[in-house]
Amino acid sequence: MIDDHDCLAALGHLVKDIVNGALTGRARKLLVSSTLVATKKPSGGCRPIAMGEVFYRLACLYALDLVRDPIRTVLGPIQFGLSPGGAVSALHVLQSALDLHPDWVIISTDIANAFNSRSRPDILSSLFNTPDLAPLFRLAHWSYGSDSVLLLMNHGRVAAELSSCEGVRQGAVLGSLLFCLSMRHCYSN
Repeated sequence: MIDDHDCLAALGHLVKDIVNGALTGRARKLLVSSTLVATKKPSGGCRPIAMGEVFYRLACLYALDLVRDPIRTVLGPIQFGLSPGGAVSALHVLQSALDLHPDWVIISTDIANAFNSRSRPDILSSLFNTPDLAPLFRLAHWSYGSDSVLLLMNHGRVAAELSSCEGVRQGAVLGSLLFCLSMRHCYSN
């Protein structure tokens, strides 16, 4: 598609309409729907990963690129997950803290079903209260302002349609950022 001028222009218009939240009705429903892929958890059970539609993912990646630098400022120095080399940076910070304060204890926390545990109005409020991320406002509201469809597949066929109405979709391009924003107040208090 990118080698054809007309297709590339049409793709640009589609991405713009998605980022601006301009598509409604059936078009929105199809674009924000996700196919659920179950992955095994080391502790047992399954983790449902929501694989979004390719044009929606492209629009989200574009929008995320617009705010790449502000994300580091907004989430840092507490959250490193969305920064380049984030895991390595977090490891170095933890190691330095232990070297400077050998009497400190580090506790790891895990929230069961974390991505679904957050309220969508709270998620969107956290985003909207972060002016540096304004380029994401319309897209996030379009994506998470109302329910979306999760498609449960069985051998390539839709076995069931589930409603995604809370939290963010794990595997979605904006999911980690929106989750981190909604948790920021927990870490900074």
